[in-house]
Amino acid sequence: MQNKSTKYNLLMSVCTAIVVMTAINSIGIATNLVSSTFFNVIQASTIIVGYGIVIYVSKKIKISSIMLIGFDIILIILNHSLAMVSLALIVMMIEVFSYSNELDYRRLLRIYFSIVLSLFLVIVMMYYLFNFNNHDFSMWRNGAMIYRKALGFLQPNVASMLWISIFFSFIGLLNDRHVFIKLVAFLIPSWFLFNETQSRTSMYVLILLAMAVVLLKNRLDSQAPFLLKKATFSMPIILTTISLILLFYPTNRVIDSLLSGRITLYKTFYQQYGIHLIGQSALEEAMLDNSYLQAIMSKGILFFLVLLFIIVVLLGHKKSYTYRSLLLFMGYFLISFTETSLQHFELLLPIVLVSMIKGSDKEVHLK
Repeated sequence: MQNKSTKYNLLMSVCTAIVVMTAINSIGIATNLVSSTFFNVIQASTIIVGYGIVIYVSKKIKISSIMLIGFDIILIILNHSLAMVSLALIVMMIEVFSYSNELDYRRLLRIYFSIVLSLFLVIVMMYYLFNFNNHDFSMWRNGAMIYRKALGFLQPNVASMLWISIFFSFIGLLNDRHVFIKLVAFLIPSWFLFNETQSRTSMYVLILLAMAVVLLKNRLDSQAPFLLKKATFSMPIILTTISLILLFYPTNRVIDSLLSGRITLYKTFYQQYGIHLIGQSALEEAMLDNSYLQAIMSKGILFFLVLLFIIVVLLGHKKSYTYRSLLLFMGYFLISFTETSLQHFELLLPIVLVSMIKGSDKEVHLK
């Protein structure tokens, strides 16, 4: 019994360390006040150590996970890009959090929510009070100039992605009482924030998720139908197909305008760089606001196929999911269609934690 308690405490400590470092890292990178390399190294080290501890405790290694990690190492060597280690880190993180369904995932989610929300609010307050870390800019959109506020972060979209991460955590912690009132209370500052940043996609997804939560408020923690699970984890494939169609077929001006000229930009980068098996470093910082095309064009087809396998097969490996967790996965996949967010740990972590929380049907989570 004591050995079991010791193992539980060790695993909770490991998971808490990963949660805390991911929260701090997301804010650190978003503000760039300290080198992002510093935060990335600490977060990566925490995940790698955590993965090693899980292997030590379980006394076994999953062949599928090791193969994915090994393949990622090969991609890193071929592309001469250490940034591609993100695939291996995602695999390790999933393995750590899914090792035991006895962990207190709600507590971990509360820790993440509290840290990110607190730091986010502090930075926004400093921006308005002291013009802190000002990265505001004007841009041309749909025939008019708009002013976009970054709110103390590197870019308006960065601020929006962090707020979406907070919203995902908020949905994960939401209980059955006063759901509508709580969502309205969250939507009011959300409207203000997205009006300041002019980040339309994030607001649309947030509203859609909020509406779905209200409609399903009494069934959020019920087991979702198998077909809904399949449809949800088919979304990355469908959205990738749509993205490629937009890239290769003649540009539709209406759709291009709705997407703020993204299609024209996709085609420009494609004509200049093309698509290859391995990545192209010149596109790493390009404004490819589509996670699926960004992964294919900047990191290569091989990298994208591994990433697709991870988000479709590895993340979708459980036999059953609650409506709550599937809604968050849907939001995550949709946002990735117009933002480069598919590999963002600040979005992925709360979703992984929520998907591990037991639903009302008491389904058993796979190890």
